[in-house]
Amino acid sequence: MSRLKDDYVYPRITGLGQPAPGMELRDWFAGQVLIAAYQDNSPWEAARLAYEYADRMIEQRNKEQNND
Repeated sequence: MSRLKDDYVYPRITGLGQPAPGMELRDWFAGQVLIAAYQDNSPWEAARLAYEYADRMIEQRNKEQNND
């Protein structure tokens, strides 16, 4: 699967004063889904589902941003 357009959340400044991107939005979305996905699935299946949902959320976000 090709990577979808992704952004970063929680950008930060390192101790050397250099910007660091922070966590990818895809990982943040997956983390938000993971708890619900884990309730009815094995850990591996929950992780797969979490990233599948995250990819769909980014895909939808990109579509909506391109329509503006």
